[in-house]
Amino acid sequence: MSLCYHCVHVKQDTTTTTTNKSVVKDFNMNKYLESWYEIARFDHLFERNLLGVRATYSYQEDGMIKVVNSANKETLDGER
Repeated sequence: MSLCYHCVHVKQDTTTTTTNKSVVKDFNMNKYLESWYEIARFDHLFERNLLGVRATYSYQEDGMIKVVNSANKETLDGER
């Protein structure tokens, strides 16, 4: 069983700035398209007993970024 405790969609926007926030103009999203593994976290109820927590970033057909978060339950080689 694969746990996907939340999926989000983000779109790269390199044209806007807001008060006290700026956007990196030369940001290369392609450098981040892969699986990223958690090395530390805050103690959240929805993540208890989960190991090998990871986020996988990819492009969707519409150009949006897809983020799938997943983990193994209780052991690294256990139930997903």
